[in-house]
Amino acid sequence: MTVRDQILNNATTGLFLYSCTYSAIINNTCENNNKHGISLESSSSSTVANNTCNNNYRGISLSLSNSSTVANNTCSNNNWEGILLFYSDFCVITYNLLQENIKYGVYLFLSSDNNLIHHNTFVDNNLKGNSQALDDSTNNYWYDTLTLEGNYWSDWSGTGSYAIDGSTGTEDLYPLDEPC
Repeated sequence: MTVRDQILNNATTGLFLYSCTYSAIINNTCENNNKHGISLESSSSSTVANNTCNNNYRGISLSLSNSSTVANNTCSNNNWEGILLFYSDFCVITYNLLQENIKYGVYLFLSSDNNLIHHNTFVDNNLKGNSQALDDSTNNYWYDTLTLEGNYWSDWSGTGSYAIDGSTGTEDLYPLDEPC
């Protein structure tokens, strides 16, 4: 299934897929929705790419959606997170622009384990906090394990690693000097 559309001003979620395996959500604009811009639940091995999710409660949410890819999306000015993973393992989050979300750019919540998060651009998320991302799960890598390149963080000091909020003490060991 491939979905392409402009989804605006809904009382709940803009685009919601439930129990759809190998789906592709590509080239959508999801704005001003009262819940999520895009939400996948129990939809493993799916791709969410080239979407714009602005001014929603959350930009993109994956729940129980293992082995999925979230790439080349813009998530900005959302009232909570840009991207949320909830019980979603072995996912790849890459080349996304996460900008000015009230809370975190990316939040890995409740047993979202063994995920790769790299080559994303984090700009001015969670301005009242310590970090632009939160990881409460295990065995997640905030850098490409092959190239040893991480993410761009607008608040990174320019030396050392970048600390990720959360109970696991995760770090992006290889922050990037320039946006992706």
